[in-house]
Amino acid sequence: MISESVGWILDQRFSTKLSVSIYLADDFTGKREIKGSVKVSIPEKKLNAIRNPSGYYNFLDIPDDTYTFEITSELYLKEKIENFVLPRNTSYNLSASGASSGSTSAKLTSITGLRDGDVLEFDNGSDPPERRVIYIDSNPATKNVHWDKDPQGALLYDYSSAATVSIPFPFNFVLPVTLKPNHLYSFPSGITLIRGSVMNGSEGPIDNAEVEAVGKDVKSRTSSIGDFVLYFSASQEDESIQIEVTPLGESTKTVSCEVKKGKTVTISIYYP
Repeated sequence: MISESVGWILDQRFSTKLSVSIYLADDFTGKREIKGSVKVSIPEKKLNAIRNPSGYYNFLDIPDDTYTFEITSELYLKEKIENFVLPRNTSYNLSASGASSGSTSAKLTSITGLRDGDVLEFDNGSDPPERRVIYIDSNPATKNVHWDKDPQGALLYDYSSAATVSIPFPFNFVLPVTLKPNHLYSFPSGITLIRGSVMNGSEGPIDNAEVEAVGKDVKSRTSSIGDFVLYFSASQEDESIQIEVTPLGESTKTVSCEVKKGKTVTISIYYP
């Protein structure tokens, strides 16, 4: 009887729908090879993503709604994707000014549902469509998107307000998330590092504070116990630099620190 029941189950046809897929990259290595274990979840729904053999974390058959996705790991800082609306809006319109050849930005009539890192496809109906990874202006009210960071650079063709602008398949299902190593991450030898902690007197460690090496495009955040790590490129030489610390909703504090090429420097920062 058991074998007959199993055979009946295996003969059934099951169909599932991909609601959203999240792929992760390591900020230090720039690769999709993530160290240690990672959990991708929707905490308020108590749902965990299913990791497929290609390394994508998939949510299947979840109802249309607004969600917050959470990515947690022992070796990386926690990341959240908040206010993500399903189903995604995949069709957009250029403003009356359109987008001309050579441009690296455009104004849309609406940016609802768009997120930094989305892929937009521009199609004027005659030339080959162009795809660019876009970012939203720091002031969303402008409804401007730009792609100056995309390796493909400026647009090659002209697009009027009648052009088609869309998030193409499969990008409308995929969310890229870059994970920043935390203080427990094992870096290779010879890497230039600043390891530190941010404390607020008797109140103890400050978590989720922004920490940035001024002028170096090197930044991170503090962990739940106030620790952080800044990692520099191989070209970094010995140098005195400024480090800015900005707790959430608070003012910025700036301290000096000596960077030592290929070495690890440890500092403690007391805020304010």
